[in-house]
Amino acid sequence: MKQKPFECHVCKKGFSTKGNLKVHLRLHTGEKPFSCNICKKAFSVKAKLKTHLRRHAGEKPFACVICNKAFTLKTYVKTHLRTHTREKPFSCDLCNKVFSYKSSLNTHVRVHTR
Repeated sequence: MKQKPFECHVCKKGFSTKGNLKVHLRLHTGEKPFSCNICKKAFSVKAKLKTHLRRHAGEKPFACVICNKAFTLKTYVKTHLRTHTREKPFSCDLCNKVFSYKSSLNTHVRVHTR
C-alpha cells in the first residue's frame, strides 16, 4: 500500500505529496487562486483554468474516433462514445433498468422515490 504522509487536518484524508495536500485544502477553504482573464471565473486548480480557457478559444482537441465530433475534454469523448456503442454502465438498484448516463439514472430513480 502506498504511504500517504501528508494528512488533511480537516477531513483526515492522506496525500503522498505536500502539493497535493495544498490543492486539497482549497476544497475546505474555498480558495480559488486561478482566474480567467476573460470572464473572471475562478478555479482552485490551474489545470481546470487551462481547460476552461479552451472554451473561450473554441479549442476542441479531443475527437470521437467514429463520427469525428470534437470536445474540450477527453472524458466528454468517452461519454459521447456511448451513443455509438449503446453501452449502459449505470443500473437502477431498485428495478435493474440500465442507462448510458448517470444523469439518466438519477432522473429515473425519482420514479421510485417520487
